[in-house]
Amino acid sequence: MIMDGCQGKPRTPTIREKTCPVCGNTIEIFSTDTQVTCDVCGFVAYNDALSCVQWCQYARKCVGDEMYERMMEIARRQKAERAKKELSVAEKKQALRRKVRTMERILPQTYRDSAAAAICQRVTELPEYEAAKTVFAYVGTDREINTTALLQDVLNRGKTLCLPRCGREHTMALCRVETLEQLAPGAYGILEPVESCGILTPEEIDLTVTPCLTCDRQGNRLGQGGGYYDRFFGDYQGAAALLCREKLMAEEVPVEAHDRRFDLLVTENAVYRL
Repeated sequence: MIMDGCQGKPRTPTIREKTCPVCGNTIEIFSTDTQVTCDVCGFVAYNDALSCVQWCQYARKCVGDEMYERMMEIARRQKAERAKKELSVAEKKQALRRKVRTMERILPQTYRDSAAAAICQRVTELPEYEAAKTVFAYVGTDREINTTALLQDVLNRGKTLCLPRCGREHTMALCRVETLEQLAPGAYGILEPVESCGILTPEEIDLTVTPCLTCDRQGNRLGQGGGYYDRFFGDYQGAAALLCREKLMAEEVPVEAHDRRFDLLVTENAVYRL
């Protein structure tokens, strides 16, 4: 227990439950406790969550040098294990990117064209698209889905077309485009809005049409790795449709805590509501 009462900054204590490995009894441990004795068999359970020991300036004096060093070592080990796990996910993402890029290179042009036409048509038939006044889309590169037909449809219907322009620190400017003639090669040689285009805010967008390198049928997306859309979706909470070719879909996409899961997926074969 904390010795002589807690002298650190007061915080609301929380309760964690652990199962006694000796008798199976449920042991309740407060966040202000460093150890608790099982009421049934006397087993001493330690608070391996560490709680205040990690931040309180009185921690060493409170629990003693031996206990303090032991608990801080647990904290370091747990941090290293979490870092290793995150690195493992990042490595899996990179491996999947390499695999899908190889698959993409050998796709027949006839399939690329037919898939793009079908996907764009399906997007224009979505209720979310019909209702949207402002659509945030993208200009597909040679290796992505050709979205030209979709972009032109947005303009033809009198909707507001928003397209991204890459900026510093992997951010995107949300540009209002009134004609496709306002596009010019920008970052990475990708067509993007010229500087004279007006800027919109995420709150003004009704539907986002999102690219991906691949995705799975659970709505998990894998992008090119730049983090542009990760940052965008940190501010945008509206409707979003994920576009992907069926032949490039993955069985499972590795995910991290910041990754968004999509509930609307459009391929050349179907519209999936997840």
